[in-house]
Amino acid sequence: MRLANIRFGPRIRAVGGPVGRLTLPHSVALLGSDYPDLRLDLRVREGDRVATGEVLFSNRKHPEVVFVAPARGQVKKINLGPGRRLSALVLDLEPDEAPGGTAPQTVQIDGDVRHLLLSRGLWPAFRSRPFGRIPAPGARPEAIFVHAMAGYDGAPDPAALLAECNELFGEGLNALAGLTDGAVHACISESLTLPLPERDRVRITHFPPRRQSSMATYQIARLHGPTHGRPVWSIGWQDVVAIGHLLMTGHYQGDRIVALQATPAATPELSRTILGASLPELFGGHPAGSEMSVSGPAIGDKQAHWLGRYDTQAARTAERGGSFIHRVFGRPGSTPRAILPHAALDACLPPGIPVVPFLRALAAGDIDGVERLGGRDMIEEDLIHAQYLCTSGTDYGARLRQILNMMDAAG
Repeated sequence: MRLANIRFGPRIRAVGGPVGRLTLPHSVALLGSDYPDLRLDLRVREGDRVATGEVLFSNRKHPEVVFVAPARGQVKKINLGPGRRLSALVLDLEPDEAPGGTAPQTVQIDGDVRHLLLSRGLWPAFRSRPFGRIPAPGARPEAIFVHAMAGYDGAPDPAALLAECNELFGEGLNALAGLTDGAVHACISESLTLPLPERDRVRITHFPPRRQSSMATYQIARLHGPTHGRPVWSIGWQDVVAIGHLLMTGHYQGDRIVALQATPAATPELSRTILGASLPELFGGHPAGSEMSVSGPAIGDKQAHWLGRYDTQAARTAERGGSFIHRVFGRPGSTPRAILPHAALDACLPPGIPVVPFLRALAAGDIDGVERLGGRDMIEEDLIHAQYLCTSGTDYGARLRQILNMMDAAG
């Protein structure tokens, strides 16, 4: 067991406490915005009834990669954009019967793990670095990183939750070791002690729960280095638990523990719901005229009706421009303003990345500058704090995605 004993930046205030029983929303959705440039082949039609874990659509480029229903229900709506790109697939849920007697999934060789995750809809849980896409079915990363830390204030605290599902988590870690010849790095808080799984290539590394050291990008940089020519995958701890649950019970698990902040002044509370849940339902009704629902950290301003695939937080916040500082300095979508350096901005990206030059390169669309300063290894979530703290009002996440797409196309 290794310890990354570095202490810097603000401490993350994560949410622990009781979770409670599963709250089944009336409807959930799979969103195209969660999967950049996905073109799909539909396996269902509007009005079809589907079971938990049943295939809804597949990736046209890689048909082995399938996307499944997170719970039992009826396909209410399928919205497609240009080029058969998914906008949203909405399911109206129905109370599920008790799980049947499906046997645990015994895997004899590493290839069985890959086939199981592909066929049962858990492959989209992985995101590759560089470029932040779902990896190809036959790809083999140099390492896999399991992010088991709260990355933002108000997020669920894995250190308080993993003890209840430690066996499932360990089983999932073991399975991941079959997908790479390198290490599986489980990055967890220094306050959490877990027994090591059976495989010696599974390495548990402790990080202090601070803003920069809690970022997956920093953990990858510290334990692996640049990913150009040495790709890695990342996955959230709840998806690793779902993999362990599939192996031990034979059932797909579409649950998600999320932290809900009902008002800007409220303390976030933990809730167990379903992937893609309707946010108005989670909050008990549609927001008032001066409020909006946000999927992800409240500071991210990711206005949404549905919980994002990779989000573990949701909040109700004031509409953009509602506060004095937002009216003065602007928010994403307003007229760009100057980038004013300040101490908090300097601590919002992983160490080693010069924040102001990097943000200026993003704002200007300078591909070479973004790559030279470390942008190839980042994804949109890494820029949430920067976007919130920067005075320019630039949507840095959208700019980064555009540049990553161009880097990927250029090879």
